[in-house]
Amino acid sequence: AALWGQIGAPLDADESVGDVPSRGDSSVRVVVGVPGSARASRTTELLLSGAAERICVTDAYLVAPREIYQSLLDAARAGVDVRVLVPGTSDLRQVQNFTRIGYRDLLEAGVRIFEWRGPMLHAKTLVVDGRWVRIGSSNLNLSSLLANYEIDILAEDVPLAQAMESQFRRDLDRSAEIRYRESSARWRRRPSIDAVPAAALPTWVPYSSRYPVADTTVPAAAARSITGPPTTST
Repeated sequence: AALWGQIGAPLDADESVGDVPSRGDSSVRVVVGVPGSARASRTTELLLSGAAERICVTDAYLVAPREIYQSLLDAARAGVDVRVLVPGTSDLRQVQNFTRIGYRDLLEAGVRIFEWRGPMLHAKTLVVDGRWVRIGSSNLNLSSLLANYEIDILAEDVPLAQAMESQFRRDLDRSAEIRYRESSARWRRRPSIDAVPAAALPTWVPYSSRYPVADTTVPAAAARSITGPPTTST
């Protein structure tokens, strides 16, 4: 209503949100982004820096600010299973080019990157440790986080986080993983954009594994879900 009032006549009283009855028992916070603020950015940094086991990022226009980018690198280097899903084709090709420029350092840190092979991916979600979920309109780039009007929700809800992680796995099955391709000179490596379909690669494995995720060879059919009992991939 406040934004509406800045660009036009105020809303009628009967069009404003009144008392909304409670539903469920989840703790949900609304994060409102306005130009010049950094609420969404700080929230994202806090979630990433606090991750202990896994991070699932889906983003349409990923050109992460330095602090968020560094948080992803630090988490992966600390042994957190970090997976990022971005569009394989984009309606903003220049933004996609900037996204791909950041692949090298992410891959070297241990982040696994996937490109969606369906229609334009426009989701903006973040799930951390099967407990915290951020969903909304904010992309992980400076324009969205610091200069736009955006709105997100932050939920501490294990069932919701598990449902989001399950959807994330299904999305990875329709994506291609970006991997390093060794050249003739061993010191010259580059990300391979002609990537391998995710369905042909290992998926989630139990976090008790003593091997890094990149070294696992568990077939998709035998992989266990992130949390809870084994699930059947679709």
